[in-house]
Amino acid sequence: MNLKKLLILPVAFLLTNIIYIACCDCKPTNKHYYHAENFVLKPYGSNKMVVDSGTTVNMDSLYLDCFFYTNCVVSNKINFSFLVNTASACKCDISCGYKGLKSKLTSIEITSNNIYYGKPANTSLNSIFKTYDKYNPPSGIYLSIDSMITLINLNQRELSSLNFYTTTKPGNALAQKLNVKAVFANGSTFSSVTKPIYWL
Repeated sequence: MNLKKLLILPVAFLLTNIIYIACCDCKPTNKHYYHAENFVLKPYGSNKMVVDSGTTVNMDSLYLDCFFYTNCVVSNKINFSFLVNTASACKCDISCGYKGLKSKLTSIEITSNNIYYGKPANTSLNSIFKTYDKYNPPSGIYLSIDSMITLINLNQRELSSLNFYTTTKPGNALAQKLNVKAVFANGSTFSSVTKPIYWL
């Protein structure tokens, strides 16, 4: 075996370890926020009743769950992970988006396409709906929508799942297509509309 072949093995071993250490050395992050990309709206009634099947429903409460898709705005300055098998590379503990939203939430508005409890179509129903912690109803703290927005912008509440609740019925037999619209400071706007709900 010649000298070149003898030198290749230790050099290769050394390079492998350097790359591995580089991968395991958690680099400082240069971005610490997250942002919304889209959301879906799911309505349901008391006891998880289906409310948007096109038939009239008789229930005590209406719930609107908004599920936001978010993306973390966080990345390593140096990334060698493409050089190492991901099964062997160690993982860095990075609190993705720990400083909250990159662009603050400016408003959330709930409207209907028809008259709802005397309020004209396409006007705000925010005073009728409250927010709640879906993991702890009904003993959880109920907040106004504006209060919830403040907590989200202070990074004291997650944006990913927002939950709204009302016991106020529309007061008519009209189809209610409820629309939830969220607007952010950077101009991003997301909205989602339910199927027709007939709630008597």
